[in-house]
Amino acid sequence: MITPTEIERRLKQLNERLGSYIPPRETWTSVDEAIYPPLDLLRVPPGEAGAMQLKAIKYTFTHHYP
Repeated sequence: MITPTEIERRLKQLNERLGSYIPPRETWTSVDEAIYPPLDLLRVPPGEAGAMQLKAIKYTFTHHYP
């Protein structure tokens, strides 16, 4: 069984490898804020995840339907 510490180490390693694909933080939208900062998207507390999701949906809606 993989320990939580091992999962965290692997996720950090993956983020380092994918770092060149992530836009600079100063250009992030609320959608980027919902995707990139959480170390593990499946372990974000439900209240926090819902708030991030709502902000991302509002941004996307106003972006596509100005």
